[in-house]
Formats: sequence, C-alpha cells, structure tokens
Amino acid sequence: MGEKRILCIGLVCLDIISVVDKYPEEDSDTRCLSQRWQRGGNASNSCTVLSLLGAPCAFMGSLAPGHIADNITNGSRTILHMNSYIISDFRKRDIDASNVIWQSWGDTPCACCLVNVTNGSRTVTLYDT
Repeated sequence: MGEKRILCIGLVCLDIISVVDKYPEEDSDTRCLSQRWQRGGNASNSCTVLSLLGAPCAFMGSLAPGHIADNITNGSRTILHMNSYIISDFRKRDIDASNVIWQSWGDTPCACCLVNVTNGSRTVTLYDT
C-alpha cells in the first residue's frame, strides 16, 4: 500500500487575474498593471494549502476537453494548454492528480478576475462553474 494522502474532491478551474488601477468604464479599453494565471477552485485550493503545510494530498475532480482541449495541439496561445497548465501546476506543488476524471464533453471552468488596487475591490466573471 502506498503513502496515505488527504483526498480533496471538487472543483478545479483556471483563474485569470487582471490587476487594474481603477475599474474600467463600460465599452472602454484599459491596460492591466499585471495579469497572471492561477489554478483555482475550492478543492484545488485546499490541496495547495495542504501541500504547502507538508501534508501529502491528492485531488479528485474533472476536467473537460471542448474548445480548450482541442487547442492543446493547434490552437490560440490565449487558451493554449489550459488543462496542461492545471495538471502541471498540480505536479509543481506535489499534488497527486491521478484521480482527475477526463470528461468527454464540456469545458474546463474559468474565472476572470478584475482586481482594483486602488480600493481592493474585485469583480469576477465565471464560465462553466
């Protein structure tokens, strides 16, 4: 029997976090101060915290192909390797993702977060969560 791990079951998604100095007006363009991708979702985040505390852990949830997975070999760089990014980030943080269920349809959930550094507010648009 292998090493016992804490199993977290639930959501994993991609968070795209854009930091701005003020909330943009509707129908306008604004530049970000910074932007980053981050693995998100409650169960996924719990695994990260457990791993940082030194606890062996594993994630169980699902990822889906759809237009994002189809782009893994030949797609737009904006959404290229989203699922690969998620799995790679689990590995980087020593989280066992071998229990991920690959769905045959649907999309991987994504949250676009706009963070206002002036007042600390954040606005989140969710896709497929």
